[in-house]
Amino acid sequence: MIGTTLLHYRILRKLGQGGMGEVYLAEDTRLERQVALKVLPAAVRRDPERIARFKTEAKAAAQLNHPHIATIYAVEEVEDLLFITMEYVDGQPLSALLPPDGLPLAQFFAWFVPLADALCHAHEHRVTHRDLKPGNLMVSKEGVPKILDFGLAQITRPEPVEPGVVDHDAPTEKVPPRPLPLTQLGAVLGTPAYMSPEQAERKPTDARTEVFSFGVVLYEALTGQR
Repeated sequence: MIGTTLLHYRILRKLGQGGMGEVYLAEDTRLERQVALKVLPAAVRRDPERIARFKTEAKAAAQLNHPHIATIYAVEEVEDLLFITMEYVDGQPLSALLPPDGLPLAQFFAWFVPLADALCHAHEHRVTHRDLKPGNLMVSKEGVPKILDFGLAQITRPEPVEPGVVDHDAPTEKVPPRPLPLTQLGAVLGTPAYMSPEQAERKPTDARTEVFSFGVVLYEALTGQR
């Protein structure tokens, strides 16, 4: 795909690849800026129901507006090719920045206080990431930390709630059976080393499962060990 053009996005180079597709650096020729394109795999594109669900969740996640969450710009289609355009963060993932004995406290707080605030913002809008890990936390060249990949998140309710009303003492919400989320593709979503027990067992989850995952990341950032 290098050198080709999708709509008005010119593909410059490949940034990475994961279970949910390939990520490319591209130039938005209309707005003259660089963006990241996540091209979804063929397994997703073949299922109309999953595509519809994915679009709904990606649009809701795109409503998040926080300086420490990478912005989702759009969900685009070219024939049978479905891809997300999002903010390109020029930097390194946290996984590449953690020293063997953990971060100094000053650096730890400088990065993780704003990341915790970003996560709270998402939860107040009923959006859960479901794959928090050092590889999805990016630090820009200017030292700004950001959470990536909210385009693959889960919307636990259709409408946002007022800030500060997430009930951390409530029982986990019971949800009716439904098809597997798009992002699962028939498997448990997420990275096992950072999952809460209920997520690993594919039980109903809410924002608290993400507090668990975030805590695992905090421990690794402070100690250098999982």
